[in-house]
Amino acid sequence: MAVYATAKEVIDTLLVRLRAGTGLENVVWRKGAQRSIKLGAGEEALGIVTLAGAPEGEQPAGSGNHWWQWWDVTVALFVPDQPDDPGTAEDLRLDLVEAVHGVIHQLDTRSLVGGAKTGRVKSVTCGVGPALEEAEQTFRWAEWTLTWRILRA
Repeated sequence: MAVYATAKEVIDTLLVRLRAGTGLENVVWRKGAQRSIKLGAGEEALGIVTLAGAPEGEQPAGSGNHWWQWWDVTVALFVPDQPDDPGTAEDLRLDLVEAVHGVIHQLDTRSLVGGAKTGRVKSVTCGVGPALEEAEQTFRWAEWTLTWRILRA
């Protein structure tokens, strides 16, 4: 039987790498959807890693009961906006975006765990606004959608 990497294993391994990433020491990393966002003293930004689904579904992988699945994982990064000094907040966001890209590009062929064969950046979007609908604080954010091809047998 082939090794199957679950979406949870992919997310957990990605979180370990992000938490250890150079330049990401003052980012608080959380897993899964969040109901509120609050940063403590010394915390520059918040990162959230969530499972976004498998929009490309699965396809047969040869003979037998083997299937390729493409799991999308979202990495969102939130930097508090500074209305009196937006340039400083933007510089921090840009530095953190580069640090996250550094972690992604350091992955061995972007294969995190056995069975997660190929990872790629599917898209990156950026913006300014509240992180949650009810939130009053404004953030500068960046959001990556990463896709991993996983063999299931």
